[in-house]
Amino acid sequence: MNLDADTIVMELEELEQAWVELDARARELEELQKPILMQIAMEYRPGTRSFSEAEAKAMAGNAYRDHVIGMVEARKQANSARARLNRIKVWIELKRTNAASERAMINLR
Repeated sequence: MNLDADTIVMELEELEQAWVELDARARELEELQKPILMQIAMEYRPGTRSFSEAEAKAMAGNAYRDHVIGMVEARKQANSARARLNRIKVWIELKRTNAASERAMINLR
């Protein structure tokens, strides 16, 4: 990684923006989980005796399964982006600490 401060700041901003977008997408899918389940259940409702039966069929169906898989994958991508952002922040702090230690050593000589 380039140690130029401007480059580091730009990379941090890009990583932060990527995490924000991925996290927003994951949150959106998580918030839609129940409405999507209800929508699918309503499609099953005419052929069932109760809403519970329709909901169970909806949960067992591919459409809901696909939504849950997409939701989990979106959260995984958001978490991965956040972890990368955190790694870069830790790296920056380690570099800063190392530089401060080197300055202190110079002053001790």
